[in-house]
Amino acid sequence: MPFVANFNFYGSIFVFVLSVLSNVLALSFYKHYEIHGNGYLMMLFFQCLYDLGFAVFSIYFRIDEIIVGYHSFYRYLQSTNKVKLTQKHFILGIFLAMSVPFILGFDLWLSYDYSVTPNIVWTLDQQSNYVDPTMAEHSVSVSCPMDKPIFLIAIGGFFVYLDCNYIFITVIFFKYRQYFQKFSNQMTPGTRKVHSEFTRILFFQAFTPLILTSGPVLFYLLSILLHWGWRDGDVVPTEDLNSSVSNIQLFLN
Repeated sequence: MPFVANFNFYGSIFVFVLSVLSNVLALSFYKHYEIHGNGYLMMLFFQCLYDLGFAVFSIYFRIDEIIVGYHSFYRYLQSTNKVKLTQKHFILGIFLAMSVPFILGFDLWLSYDYSVTPNIVWTLDQQSNYVDPTMAEHSVSVSCPMDKPIFLIAIGGFFVYLDCNYIFITVIFFKYRQYFQKFSNQMTPGTRKVHSEFTRILFFQAFTPLILTSGPVLFYLLSILLHWGWRDGDVVPTEDLNSSVSNIQLFLN
């Protein structure tokens, strides 16, 4: 198996195992809580279960920023009680969250040049006397003309999509924070403490992927547009900086 394939496989397994162990550690503390049935403690318990499910989905789909944006938005709506959420809202949210990446990915697929020989990378390496252990004579590569309009639309769409996700998350986060600050004078000291801790958790969950996932991806897309030569540029940042582990570690801290 080529090195990159091994790296992807073992990197994903490492992320999954570490996420599961972190969640199990958090859930093991639940039996030590003195006040059973406390709503805040139950919220923490189910939040850990959510992160465990997030780790499972992330290992297959790599949809960190989609899940965080979707979760933050509906958490805000539920907390403020401005909209009565129904199953219809849930299905609509899932559809919108998945349809945009699908359309952009389909555009990128249409931009491939299928007339180019599949082993173009290996051929070019042979011509330049470059040895890449991950490439062999029968390795298959894809070619995308970077001046093709549909390719530029797809890449530009990814930029816009990631930016919109985090503009949306930022606005919702501050609205959520502002809503509770408005009623802080009517809260007991214990409730204010719960709110402060909960807001801190939400902050780390919402903005960690911006640094650890979206940042490297945006940098890689920028390197494509600027024609920087960077082999395996998509593998290294996305495997080394994975937000599912960081989210649960920040949550525990």
